[in-house]
Amino acid sequence: MRLQDYKLGDKPLRILEDTTLFKNERCIVNATKDTLALPIEVNRETLGYVFHGKGKLLIDSIIETGRGAVGKSTERDLNEPFLMLGGAKELSDSMSPVDSSDLSKLGYESAQALSKEQM
Repeated sequence: MRLQDYKLGDKPLRILEDTTLFKNERCIVNATKDTLALPIEVNRETLGYVFHGKGKLLIDSIIETGRGAVGKSTERDLNEPFLMLGGAKELSDSMSPVDSSDLSKLGYESAQALSKEQM
């Protein structure tokens, strides 16, 4: 798969409730209700999203070494658009199509304006 095979979708979605986008033993990525998502597509299949809204990133980067624990836990607010590949099928039930009020909350006049901004 080549980079030019990827396409940003033109039908934005809205997250219906606070949602965990990714979670494992060392990392959690959350997005809040009303975060907008543009699909990232390859051959008309959604492989991920560009999210625009609010969220939180929690990372536990502490590791045990022979000399003791090294690293730290990090918590960051996600206020800028961010990209996430994978998990698209699992998220589909947590999202719905947007309307003009969803777009205007984040300062966009149309779905095309949102798409253009993310390109």
